[in-house]
Amino acid sequence: MRHYEDADIDSAELLLLGYQHKLKEVDGLERDEQGRMAVMASDVKPNLKFGSTWPNNLIIVSSATRQMLEGSGLIGLRFDPVTLRGRLSIPESDWPWELHSTLTLPKLANTHKLIHRGRGAAEPFQGDYSREVLIDDEPFFGAELHYRRSDLTALGAFDIANTFEKYSMPHPMVISQRFYQYCLKHKIRLNDLKCVRIDPD
Repeated sequence: MRHYEDADIDSAELLLLGYQHKLKEVDGLERDEQGRMAVMASDVKPNLKFGSTWPNNLIIVSSATRQMLEGSGLIGLRFDPVTLRGRLSIPESDWPWELHSTLTLPKLANTHKLIHRGRGAAEPFQGDYSREVLIDDEPFFGAELHYRRSDLTALGAFDIANTFEKYSMPHPMVISQRFYQYCLKHKIRLNDLKCVRIDPD
């Protein structure tokens, strides 16, 4: 299992955003008929700032966190309404929001290490990006995403973006060091961060 020290996280240009404070999806329902994230209202606590659903890791933020981020100048932010199911204990004006991105990253540089989950052994990746992929990075458990510097330069500046691949879950998000430092400054705790590697051309 890879282990990152605080110095590793603080020095990484990009970070993969893993699971946050976990909220249950509604009976396996990821989204409602309008495509909005569906979560149980009982999971949305007053002190929730930054969370994610289990198992699909859809990111959810409080209304206050959304307002703070909107004033941050961070590039790539998008917020979508959320559906709460069950008994409601907070007014609609305080409902949380799904955090998305307006941007999609280029394809990974280490596509030669991509595999698919199989019923038994893993299946080799043959270019089918519609399926969920994993990275075979033995002997490590906890693979790292790699991007080419030139591909990121072509994308332009960003602070949050979705992966092109369905990496381990539906299109997880990568954040910049600027995003991370902004959250630290405003006491928004981010969990399960992994360093993203940028390869020279």
